[in-house]
Amino acid sequence: TPTPSVQQATLISQAELDGYLISNGSGGTIFLADQDTILVGDGSSANWQYKGIISFNTGALPANTTIHSAHLRLRRGSDIGNPGGLGQLFIDISPANGFGQSMALAAEDADARAAIVGLLRYTTISGETWLEGALNDTGIGAISHSGVTQFRLYFTLPNNGNGEDDLLTFFAGDHANAEYRPQFVITYSVNSNQ
Repeated sequence: TPTPSVQQATLISQAELDGYLISNGSGGTIFLADQDTILVGDGSSANWQYKGIISFNTGALPANTTIHSAHLRLRRGSDIGNPGGLGQLFIDISPANGFGQSMALAAEDADARAAIVGLLRYTTISGETWLEGALNDTGIGAISHSGVTQFRLYFTLPNNGNGEDDLLTFFAGDHANAEYRPQFVITYSVNSNQ
């Protein structure tokens, strides 16, 4: 039986599903889909929290795929204010059907159930051009083989109360520079016997 060869795919995020959500702390959330920049942090209002959503069509991988490794790569933009004072940056991974009721960005995505909360966590993120993280085995197991895999970005402190915007910016799937769009780099092999 031949050993399946290991291949690599670099998936680019789906622009129409990328975006961010702004929660006002009182149960209301607005969402901005198909943005060229993702905002994560807090706003000048005392209750505003920004969360980002980034989506990849992992269902485009061949059938009967065994994933060996997966790396999320996000290109940083210019920071606004002092987002470093908002605690850790958490990145959740979605259930197989995405956050909320559909893959499309919606207000409920801000607090919808995750398959894994804080799959990737960052404490020091200043000065980095790319934010990169390798998924562990549990995270790899949460990757959708039939559709879209989504990630949600947010800080553990919703708002630091300083009355200023404190935001990280990341380039999204429709950024003008294609090289800066979010990447999901997956190494895999295909088992032809399945």
